[in-house]
Amino acid sequence: MIRKALPEDLEELCSMLQRFVSETDLPLTFDLEIARETTWHHIHSEDSILLVYDEGVLAGAVLGVIGRDFYMEKLAYLLQFYVEREFRGLGVSRDLLEAFNNEASKRGAKLIFASATAGMGERGEKMGTRLFERYGYKALGRIFFKGL
Repeated sequence: MIRKALPEDLEELCSMLQRFVSETDLPLTFDLEIARETTWHHIHSEDSILLVYDEGVLAGAVLGVIGRDFYMEKLAYLLQFYVEREFRGLGVSRDLLEAFNNEASKRGAKLIFASATAGMGERGEKMGTRLFERYGYKALGRIFFKGL
């Protein structure tokens, strides 16, 4: 079942975030207190979309935000997307993406920008790219980053 994240999901989501960070190719260090603070913010923010796939345990989650930037139209930004290893290949990603698309549309977003595959390695990027393309997303250049 897909539902909005609740305050009682906080610790399980933070554990999931730690696994997410460990699987990226990005030179980033997980910090539990920062994860708790930012996740708590997203659970309670009207500008955030934080959905979980609940199978008695959290099988996956998707996080995004809604905003206007300098446009008249509302935009959604899909920021993070993670499915636990044991639930991969079972349609969890598909269901989470559909739910995110529906929630963003319901909140008035006209476009969704997704950067959720960045830093997930070649295999993860290929799988994510196929998933997004299957649901009508189009490539819009590449994402760049620079270590400082």
